[in-house]
Amino acid sequence: MKDLLVIMCNSTGELRGTMPLYLTQLEEAGIHYHVESIPPPDSTIAFKLRVIRKVIPEHADYEFHIFTDAFDVQFLGQKEHILKQIPRDGILLAAEKNCHPPECKALKIPDVGPWMYANGGLWAGTPESILNWCDEIEAHPLYRPDKIDQLLYNELLAEGSELARIDFKTTLFFCLYSGYPELDFASGMPINTRYCTFPSFIHANGCWSSKEMVEKYERSLL
Repeated sequence: MKDLLVIMCNSTGELRGTMPLYLTQLEEAGIHYHVESIPPPDSTIAFKLRVIRKVIPEHADYEFHIFTDAFDVQFLGQKEHILKQIPRDGILLAAEKNCHPPECKALKIPDVGPWMYANGGLWAGTPESILNWCDEIEAHPLYRPDKIDQLLYNELLAEGSELARIDFKTTLFFCLYSGYPELDFASGMPINTRYCTFPSFIHANGCWSSKEMVEKYERSLL
């Protein structure tokens, strides 16, 4: 069995944003990836579950899967490190500082630090655990097919559900939104200075500028 596959979806057929760089970064790290062509996406949980259930059985010969967005993500890490961060039970969702969508602000989400809200752009697990998660999500009382996926994740966070386990210490995923005070680099490797963690996937969520990130990265190589 192969170890890790990074999966991303592309509805345009184009290599936009940071995607060309991202694919090169994965290749240089020895990480396999798959780009799934999909119809124009919506943000509903039902759409996301349909894509997952189609893609995973086609690539079940990998021990771990990581799903990421395509156009605003970079990889700055080592495969050996990230393999240690992926759970074998359940899934790990990215976390972010921004409370999105706006209706999530009314939820009583536990304060676990700055990255306390769920982000729907990156998540990781084993093929089996991700498919089990899909079944449990659909069976949950809060599930509604047309609900925004990130809203559902934050609702689950507010009730303390294990279905919304977020990477609040950024051990694997780092969402850039308002994250620059904590983001630094050492010899090209990202560091969250608040938690002394080493996230490998950097997500410019909310179209957050990556200019400062690139500057910090380049300075760390001098």
